[in-house]
Amino acid sequence: MGGYRAVMACFFAVVLASCVTTSESPSGSVAQADDAAIPPNYRELIVQTISARTNVQTIRSARISQPTELWVGLVAGGNRRAICVEVLRESPLGGSPARDHWVFTFKDGRVWTAAYSYQECDSYSPFNELLKQK
Repeated sequence: MGGYRAVMACFFAVVLASCVTTSESPSGSVAQADDAAIPPNYRELIVQTISARTNVQTIRSARISQPTELWVGLVAGGNRRAICVEVLRESPLGGSPARDHWVFTFKDGRVWTAAYSYQECDSYSPFNELLKQK
């Protein structure tokens, strides 16, 4: 029975750790560590990452969000500043275009995570830099 309690205690410790909130700065925005800041060249870094993982010849349109606070998972750092990118590309099966929804986080001026996600962001704008890679 003692092993069960230890496992449950560890489980609840992880759950509680994932509920930690960040403090707000005087301006009202969420405080971020400098290592997690979105770098000035984030658009270029995103283009490089998507181009390396997707056949850019199949991309028909792309949109990018403004930086936003998202839950990106416990391993990726919990709540972090992130950028969403929506890519519409030709489907390998034909018919309707395939929709890829990416979420990017950054650390030390580089892409930290780049993964498909169901999370939605607000304030999308055209991401023409990605289309220029054709």
